[in-house]
Amino acid sequence: MVVRTTDGDDEAMKEKTPLVIGGTIGVALVAIVLVMGLGREIQSFDTATPEGVVQQYVQAMIDRDLDSAELHRSSQFADCEFERDLDGYLHDARVILGVVDIDGEGATVEVKTTQYNETGLDGGEWDSTFTLTLVGETWLIETATWPYGCD
Repeated sequence: MVVRTTDGDDEAMKEKTPLVIGGTIGVALVAIVLVMGLGREIQSFDTATPEGVVQQYVQAMIDRDLDSAELHRSSQFADCEFERDLDGYLHDARVILGVVDIDGEGATVEVKTTQYNETGLDGGEWDSTFTLTLVGETWLIETATWPYGCD
């Protein structure tokens, strides 16, 4: 006959099991999210399209290259002064192109910007809308909502 005695360790192990399982699942989810995020390629759009113009403009804003950004703005939008700290809003930002609607010589482009903080977590998210006009054969941005425009 085998007699088993417990000294309380079995009870402590039963209490820790959910924590161990939960922690393991949490680590696995974080790893999956990181792999998915790192595996995404940046898609380049044709610069002769509204989405291509918006992409170049947004990249110039992220790079804090206001001279390059200005090349994509119409004369109506050129008077826009950027007095805020763009780096605070666009540093480590992930930008996703949304709906593009082209109607003759006008277009709207929706953009979702997610800014990440130093821990890699979501630090803020903004939906922006760009309106563009076709001038000759070039699309130019007429208006853009925050943080890419003046409003």
